[in-house]
Amino acid sequence: MRTITIENAGDVELTVQLAMHAVGEGLAQVAMLRVTPIVAAGECVAGLSGTLTPIADFRHEDVGGLEAGDTRMMCLEVSVPQGADPALSGESISFALALNGAQVSDT
Repeated sequence: MRTITIENAGDVELTVQLAMHAVGEGLAQVAMLRVTPIVAAGECVAGLSGTLTPIADFRHEDVGGLEAGDTRMMCLEVSVPQGADPALSGESISFALALNGAQVSDT
């Protein structure tokens, strides 16, 4: 479980997307990711609403618009399905999370 906070420090609205890239075999191929908007860091707990998506297939999550000066908290939940091969026990996984913000045009 990890809480991230996204802040628009600019002076125009942004649209924001999350992207994830997992590296490796084994655990990286079975681990699941859920991204859930939250209001407070203490709300970031296992089993929140939202779809669990295999990290290997996770491409982007549309976070939506973020007005100038606003912040948004997201809970990132990484889990391993109950039916995963026991041989994967003790393996680690590496992944990169990228945020992309694009200015919203006033036209």
